[in-house]
Amino acid sequence: MIMKPARIVVLGYEYFAKKIVSGLRLKGVEARFLSRRFSLGDLLFLFRADLIYCIGGRVSDWKLRIFQISGKKIVMHWVGTDVEKFAREKPGTFTARCRHLTEDEQLREELSQNGMRAEVCPIAAIEVPENPPRFPAGKFAVLAYVPETREEFYGRRIIEALAETFSDIVFHICANTGKNWRKRPNVKFFGWVKNMSEQIRASHILIRPTRHDGVSFMVLEALAHGRYVIWSRPFPSCFLATESEEFYEYVAHLFRRWKKGEMEINEAGRQYVKETFEPGRVYDGLIETLLEERNDRG
Repeated sequence: MIMKPARIVVLGYEYFAKKIVSGLRLKGVEARFLSRRFSLGDLLFLFRADLIYCIGGRVSDWKLRIFQISGKKIVMHWVGTDVEKFAREKPGTFTARCRHLTEDEQLREELSQNGMRAEVCPIAAIEVPENPPRFPAGKFAVLAYVPETREEFYGRRIIEALAETFSDIVFHICANTGKNWRKRPNVKFFGWVKNMSEQIRASHILIRPTRHDGVSFMVLEALAHGRYVIWSRPFPSCFLATESEEFYEYVAHLFRRWKKGEMEINEAGRQYVKETFEPGRVYDGLIETLLEERNDRG
């Protein structure tokens, strides 16, 4: 429970930042996302803010350095590939004077191995539908996220090989127009998707063969909808696959279960997301952590 008003400036990845700003406001926090272009109102809010909360490690961001010089307290929340990039950068004393958070124990350990001390604080807030959507009619459908700017990082080669092998399965590719892919009748491209829930409902499983990853919102949404997930990252209620052969084996396994009518909703995944990433719990924990920073160092 918030005992007194708090003003928090949120920077970083716009998609996540806007979600979190909405969640913080529902809990009574005055939060505002600042994009690259500041308005006069943004600058006034920044001047009165208690702290700067940056989603995504930006150790080279000159704006954060200026904020720190001006006396603003800074909390950096490391997510996904930012952790991987950290090992290649030299943060120096600037980063040492910030407070650092990360999504889970796995990322905390990665940061620790590179000399960064961080605390675990979940950031993904996921609503779990009370009644999970049924699997779609028609062909067995596999969902994947492969942005055009980072196709190899998100496992394009593995996905193409699966599509070639499983001609009876349809593959739904998000964040990609397919302009650089070989045309196949069982591969559909959807470009940038605003409502991922619709794509998840239209699929049976999600595959995510990334080279490195954080706690993926897309994976959590798929689990919340009762879908099965094959992922290159160890995670509860997901199938772990680190090689192309393992992705093949798990896709084949789930496809066989579906054809036999034996594939049921992934209730274990739904329950895990409900217990761990329920929005009220996530935002309460985040606010408590951020207000500790304000009170301890104010």
